[in-house]
Amino acid sequence: MKRFLAALLAALTVFTLTGCGKTENPAEPVTPGQGEEPAAPTEPELTPEEIADQERLAAEKAREERLQGLLDSMTLE
Repeated sequence: MKRFLAALLAALTVFTLTGCGKTENPAEPVTPGQGEEPAAPTEPELTPEEIADQERLAAEKAREERLQGLLDSMTLE
């Protein structure tokens, strides 16, 4: 019985994973630049003050999330 279940599991795995393989279609010619993604726009450089503000806001948000988690775990007793 164990061998049957192992064979069944192996067969299901093979059939499930056959759709995961990438196949290329040679019928469609690839033109240069067709498969490339457009260049992502670059973000402007941040000043040290802006970086400090973002770090401060991130620290405050993390602190609030920790406090909210603590409050959520408390009971009325």
